[in-house]
Amino acid sequence: MRYHNVIISLVSLALAAVVATGTLSSGQFPQASRAESVGFDALAHGLLDDIFSVGAQPDTGPSQ
Repeated sequence: MRYHNVIISLVSLALAAVVATGTLSSGQFPQASRAESVGFDALAHGLLDDIFSVGAQPDTGPSQ
């Protein structure tokens, strides 16, 4: 039974490494990560602008 667990663990690690390599080397991962970061940024600004005044400040024109 000990060898069975070792074999299953090694196969699982090898499969996870193959899947991670395939995901990172495809063109879809960078696109999805950029979309997620932009979406989170917009969500955070939408939720926290009123609370912390994080968003863009209104333009009052040139200072004199």
